[in-house]
Amino acid sequence: MLEETNARVTGFKVFRPGVEAALKTLAVVALLALLVIPLAWGYQQRNEARLWREIACTYRLKEALSDGRLLTPADLRGDPCARLSELGLQLARRGD
Repeated sequence: MLEETNARVTGFKVFRPGVEAALKTLAVVALLALLVIPLAWGYQQRNEARLWREIACTYRLKEALSDGRLLTPADLRGDPCARLSELGLQLARRGD
């Protein structure tokens, strides 16, 4: 008969303890990567979108300046999207 022990059964118990610890560490690192990588990607995409929006606002302001709607090139200083809003000029939304 098998003797009953009070030892807790944990882990894989197929591998040596050193290999088992390495596999557990790799599993934890993989789970953290599955969380961190999408968050980092989303953060980068948000920053790129903000940059492209500012570029679009700058071009819209320059277009308004060339049309004679703005008084001076000083209107191009500062946040271009905020300046567009102050002047009542907005970027067209998709489908407009």
